[in-house]
Amino acid sequence: MLYIVFRFLSKLKSYCRNKHYSEGSIAECYLVEECMTFCSRYLEDVETRLNRPSRNAGLNDPNFAETYLFQSYGESIGKVEIAELDERSWSEKDVNDEVKWLSHGPNRVVKRYSAFIINGFKFHTKYRERLKRTENCGIVVNSSITSYASARDSNPVEGNVEYYELLTDIIELDYYGKWKVVLFRCDWADVNTAHGIKNDQFGFTMVNFSRLIHTGEQLIDESYVFSFQVKQVFYSKDPTNEGWYIVLRNTPRDLFDMGNGSRDGIVERSETLPFLEQNLNENIPSTSTQFQWVRQDVDEDIYEL
Repeated sequence: MLYIVFRFLSKLKSYCRNKHYSEGSIAECYLVEECMTFCSRYLEDVETRLNRPSRNAGLNDPNFAETYLFQSYGESIGKVEIAELDERSWSEKDVNDEVKWLSHGPNRVVKRYSAFIINGFKFHTKYRERLKRTENCGIVVNSSITSYASARDSNPVEGNVEYYELLTDIIELDYYGKWKVVLFRCDWADVNTAHGIKNDQFGFTMVNFSRLIHTGEQLIDESYVFSFQVKQVFYSKDPTNEGWYIVLRNTPRDLFDMGNGSRDGIVERSETLPFLEQNLNENIPSTSTQFQWVRQDVDEDIYEL
């Protein structure tokens, strides 16, 4: 609760433009913002704070989305680089059964991006962030797997395993102009052993990227994931354990927790609360209508002063 109060006080402090008259400066800026917010509700075809699109809204064109497979469409950021996959990377794409049925497979000439917006998150590759102080390359993928207690176990147990990764490359496969698929290539932390993942004394998940899995050195390695499968996390370096990072989960900027309902299936999001449209003509009488401005239900009195 105190965090909300301190955050509002910090916002009021940012309104101060004249330190000699700080109270009046804050009050004036606050009134200006309230007036602009109120007037912006009646503006049409003008982008305001109430109707501007989300920062990480991505693509909303259904016709353009139909050209992508597996819901992997999103909005690319920055310069597009045309690259050709090598033999090792190309062999990794052939193991997917859902792609094999396509006639000739994807074109080896692919588009490569350094940033991408999807699922309400903005992702950057490690190379793009090498000179930045911000972090947007952390990824988590929730995968459903089947486990066996032993070789003789006939009752497998299904469960979910979270894989923590660092985004290294973003490519877009093109099936000769008919279909497109966006894939993320990552450095995968070893979540199968205690050398790659553990929980600290406070219950936080910690990962270590010194030992990686699915590096692409073997044909069975799967270093790529579909873009629609990923969610964003942040990795905070642990000062006491060298090489270990604490996992901090993130939610989309424009996603609000409205209670106990499930967040799955949320398609439309908004950074601001919707306001009802108001028509000023409803409260202003028409000039063509005759109104009676004098009361007829009381007797007229004359007073002398």
